[in-house]
Amino acid sequence: MCSGSFSVNRFAIWLIYIWLWWRPGTKSDTELRLAACRYWMRLDWLIRFGVLTTAILLASAFLFSLSETCSIGAGNSEPVCEMRLIAFWYAPANEVGDTLAGLAGALAFLWLVLTVFLQGKELRAQRQELQLTRIEMKGQSAATQDMAAAMKQQSEAAHEQIAYLRLQNEREKRKGASEDFDGLCKLVEKILGSSDWEKVHWLAREWGGDGEVVQEFGLGGRREVFSADDAGISRLYSQTLSLVTRLDDEIVETQLPPKYACFRRLLEAVKEINDLRHDLSPDRLAEFNGWKLDRVLVFLLKIDEDQYWSGISRRKRKK
Repeated sequence: MCSGSFSVNRFAIWLIYIWLWWRPGTKSDTELRLAACRYWMRLDWLIRFGVLTTAILLASAFLFSLSETCSIGAGNSEPVCEMRLIAFWYAPANEVGDTLAGLAGALAFLWLVLTVFLQGKELRAQRQELQLTRIEMKGQSAATQDMAAAMKQQSEAAHEQIAYLRLQNEREKRKGASEDFDGLCKLVEKILGSSDWEKVHWLAREWGGDGEVVQEFGLGGRREVFSADDAGISRLYSQTLSLVTRLDDEIVETQLPPKYACFRRLLEAVKEINDLRHDLSPDRLAEFNGWKLDRVLVFLLKIDEDQYWSGISRRKRKK
């Protein structure tokens, strides 16, 4: 790049090389030439033009000052010739000032014009940069909008997927709860049909006008908790209600049975059915409400109290 430059450029690079050479350092001449070349070629061409024009103008003024000038002094018939630089050196102050002002004015006008061009060039570069920035911002805005639209679609798809999974999970949950409900209902039917209930009965003694009266009762009737006609989960509400009423209101003195496993299994099964209540399908929930299994649980918990089991309880009749 430096070897192919014209002679004026080489002259400027040579001047920069001289300036670098006088600076303290340990670089070789080749490195200094390359550094001078890079420094010069990095400058804007307008600045290089201004520097070269200034150098040429100053060099021309210096060369012009080396030429002779002749003048005829007062009382001398022959002209007196001397170097213009010497004449300038001994010239009056106003002439020196005018000469320097003219030279400085020319240089100032040159650099003023170059400054205007440099500012215009910089403004054009800034305008181009702003246009590129605007185009880039538009592209980024469009990309952001596309990304936002894609994220919105992904969010909607995710919400739909979540809703679908929630619905599917709810269906599976209801299906599982309904299956558990059916199984527990069959278990209750099996428990209610067990022969162990024959041992679960209460003996109540009451004294009336005819003397002592002994009554024997259970969940399903005399000596049997469930008869063949009454056994079943659909009749459990009325039977537990009747038993709770008799245990709570009618007994003065009662012989209590031990709490057999059949009652414990029945209570646990009804508890599990009630735990499934909120997860049941509509048809199973209708069966649950029709059989009033929530109230059955309340009655069974009442019957489960220790006062109704194992021993003899003396209580006054409630009025």
